[in-house]
Amino acid sequence: MPNLLQDKKLIGNEIPWLKNLRELGRDAFIRQGVPTAKVEAWKYTKPRDLNANDFVMNFAAVDVETFTLPFDAYQIHFVNGVLEPMQTNLPDGVMIVPLSEAILQDDTKNYLGKLVDVNKNPFGALNNAYINEGVFIRVEKNINLKKPIAIISNSHSNEQNLFYNLRNVVVLEEGASANLVEYYHYSGDAKSRYFGNHVNEIFIAKDAKLNHTKFQ
Repeated sequence: MPNLLQDKKLIGNEIPWLKNLRELGRDAFIRQGVPTAKVEAWKYTKPRDLNANDFVMNFAAVDVETFTLPFDAYQIHFVNGVLEPMQTNLPDGVMIVPLSEAILQDDTKNYLGKLVDVNKNPFGALNNAYINEGVFIRVEKNINLKKPIAIISNSHSNEQNLFYNLRNVVVLEEGASANLVEYYHYSGDAKSRYFGNHVNEIFIAKDAKLNHTKFQ
């Protein structure tokens, strides 16, 4: 088993439902492991590279110039999987909070893990094992968000092979509409490796609409 399963202190491990969710993910990943090219969904990639034993999670802070999108948006920045302070000035009816904060407020109990089948998706299972970092986004009933919400993942290897997990939960209530942009920006050594294991769980109620765009 590669060192993708490491002992890491996570918030809320005293919460029974969250602890159980993490343990289910960890056990499912141990059973499945990193998929091989013989698995249909991964036959055109090289997942074997993730079997390396030099991935680092407890990396030192790095001074990274975060990427700025060339259009107006509510920008949420992560650096090496850690959320930067948010200054979003959100309109009424829109909530964006760190996932760890939402977990402690119990806002996520009805959403986390509901769309991830850990027995069929090894990387979803791995992400479950580390549920901690990410954001919880809620757009309330009939709110039409004019500017997009942008989740920007800035990564820098800092001369190490980086590994992190992000779980984002997006909830659009009935009649709400929004645009979600994900942007991935890497500024480290071209010869280094990094594994950003991202999982989004998106819940869209009746008559709600979400446009979701990814840039890499």
